[in-house]
Amino acid sequence: ATMPRASFDVQLRASANGSLVGQTTIGLHRRFMVGMSYGGEKILGDVGADWYDEVEFLVKYQLITETMYMPAIALGYEGQGYGRYYNDLKRFMYKSKGFYGVVSKGYKTYQWSSGLHAGAYYSLENDVDNDDDVSVFFGADLQLQDDLLLVAEYDLALSDNRDSELSGKGWGYFNV
Repeated sequence: ATMPRASFDVQLRASANGSLVGQTTIGLHRRFMVGMSYGGEKILGDVGADWYDEVEFLVKYQLITETMYMPAIALGYEGQGYGRYYNDLKRFMYKSKGFYGVVSKGYKTYQWSSGLHAGAYYSLENDVDNDDDVSVFFGADLQLQDDLLLVAEYDLALSDNRDSELSGKGWGYFNV
């Protein structure tokens, strides 16, 4: 989904090594949004913070709006990786999505709503670790009440080197 026109969203994501990333997105049109993110490691804790070198940007455009029979299709770019940053590899533990395409379909019943999502991406961090594979991800969400949402995602991480101890080792990443 994209942000409605003239609306904004602010998110904070905490992960390993005390890292914290703040992100804000703005809906410029009902199908187009932009945003930026910035953060660092060791922010959460009593040690001095190590700030990331750059502010990262994101942009998303919804090509096709979801209908009763047709899923939504969106293209975008997100430059922010997550987790620990490895200076020697010049990459995050979880690579940024980079350029991506995603297909999403929502379902609604009397009591709850849910969604299924699938996509592919090419991270610009691939250039650094010489792993040029396109990766695939899947996701699902289930909204049980207005204030309770369960989300699960699985990134195959095909663009991670399988022999590195710092990556998914060929198993990918599963988040709930």
